[in-house]
Amino acid sequence: MWAMAKPESEVSMNFHRAKTDPERALDAILSRDKDDVNVFEYLTRHTPGIKTTDYANMFTAAYKQAVTDMEAQQVQENCGGKYIQGELCGIDFSPVTCAQDVTDTFYLYRTEQISKREAIIAYAWPKSLHASATYRLLKKNGRWKLDGVMCAGGAKFNME
Repeated sequence: MWAMAKPESEVSMNFHRAKTDPERALDAILSRDKDDVNVFEYLTRHTPGIKTTDYANMFTAAYKQAVTDMEAQQVQENCGGKYIQGELCGIDFSPVTCAQDVTDTFYLYRTEQISKREAIIAYAWPKSLHASATYRLLKKNGRWKLDGVMCAGGAKFNME
């Protein structure tokens, strides 16, 4: 098993722009999430009209299911199981970036563990010295896919 990102005092100089294949794959996923509202819709709901093959290449089925399950739980707890117009019923942050806001700049990365088929990567915003989230990516059919997220704030998607 792997550990959460190191304490702030140990990481300030360890984050860098995406260098490795899994870091570049994660950077592409985070950038897509920032620019495309349909990523959130794909992960949280069964919205008709979204071309799911584009997104299925970025996420494992287990990660998508974990996000969909949390969305359903939040809708149940906050709105009695049904979306209510004008109410925030579901997840109120990106399950990909673990943030409510987006940055106009780049993200920084630190690979915690890596093998041929799995990578554990932490990311931080450029002006931050601590990890905002830690990710598990799996290599499937030659492509790195997001399989799990542990947000610094405590939310987890397909992570133990």
